[in-house]
Amino acid sequence: MILMCSDLRSSSLRPGLYTPANEGFFEFDLEKEKKISLRTLIDPSAVESFDSGRVCIMARAYTV
Repeated sequence: MILMCSDLRSSSLRPGLYTPANEGFFEFDLEKEKKISLRTLIDPSAVESFDSGRVCIMARAYTV
C-alpha cells in the first residue's frame, strides 16, 4: 500500500489560511512492477500529482 499526499502548509506566507492536506492510497506490488511512475504538474495556482493511473491529487496553492 502506498500513500501519495500533498501538504499545503507552506504554500502561503499569509497566516490563518486554510491549507489542507490531500491524500490517496493505492496498492502497488513492488516485487511485480519493479518501478513506480509519479508525475507532478505545477503552475502558479495548482499542484497536480499522478501515479500510473491509480491516484490523482489536485490542490490549489495561492502563494500570496
